[in-house]
Amino acid sequence: MATTVERNTVFRYQELPAIEVTGATTGLALGIGAKVLKGTFAYSSTGTVIAGVEIPPNAANLLGIAEETYDNSAGVAVKYIPMVFRRGQCFVDNQPSGKIVTSASVGFNIWIKDNISVENGTAPDPLSVSVRCVGLSPDGKQVEIYIP
Repeated sequence: MATTVERNTVFRYQELPAIEVTGATTGLALGIGAKVLKGTFAYSSTGTVIAGVEIPPNAANLLGIAEETYDNSAGVAVKYIPMVFRRGQCFVDNQPSGKIVTSASVGFNIWIKDNISVENGTAPDPLSVSVRCVGLSPDGKQVEIYIP
């Protein structure tokens, strides 16, 4: 289930260089009505940054995990602001029921379910975005993923 609060997403090992969106010069803006919470997935789609969802708009690309909360929920126009998205190995939530990620998924692609969780199985939609499963927490509630 999507989170509505900021998170402290834990990264392991050395992180990859972050994706930095510096404003109008990069061509990416925070979408109208968009709010990307700290520690959650973010996509770029047709020149805007949006929060992670199970079935993103066409041609969406995973940016990574938001370093801070970026809010344009009251905006009536896109908002060009500096944003940073972290990449590498990190822990996110396992789907609580249904398509639960198991140890059999380690080494394979799994699908982003919402702004902070992932699921196993076949892609929910042709537009769904995948990440690599690299491990599970001992209790199975957290999935270690790799964001290239």
